[in-house]
Amino acid sequence: MAHTYFLRAGDTDKVKIGWSEDAEARRLELQTAHWEVLRIVRLIEGPQAVERWLHRQFAAQRIHLEWFSFDPRMLTIEPPAHVVETVADAETMRIIEALGGATEIAAALGIKRNAVVQWYKSGIASPHWPALTELSEKIGAGITLADLNDSWWASHPRSSKQAA
Repeated sequence: MAHTYFLRAGDTDKVKIGWSEDAEARRLELQTAHWEVLRIVRLIEGPQAVERWLHRQFAAQRIHLEWFSFDPRMLTIEPPAHVVETVADAETMRIIEALGGATEIAAALGIKRNAVVQWYKSGIASPHWPALTELSEKIGAGITLADLNDSWWASHPRSSKQAA
């Protein structure tokens, strides 16, 4: 499951607010380039919209990009339901997880992992549907073209479903 994480740098007041499908793997990735011991101090399950909402909430504490000065509210703040329960994000997350996660899907499709991660924001584009249903059949995930179609339309509510 994807999470927004609060990553604290050593005993400093520096905290990175980020989002990842695998927060611990992301921490280890960042640790290789950081001089302080990085530790996860909090995880909030949900779509990338949670990370963006938190960035806005702590804008006054922003140091640079995704790094902020620690604020005790970081340990208790809860995003509102409309941010956490984004229908398109929830369905897309379910599909990506069922197919093994962004890294596995990217490897199977021969595309960059970041391209798969973008699906959380924009839905799964139709050119990938045949390969994803084939992957689903191979691993027994039970994802169908109808699931992919519903996910895409949930991500594009202003579009006319008639156009498909």
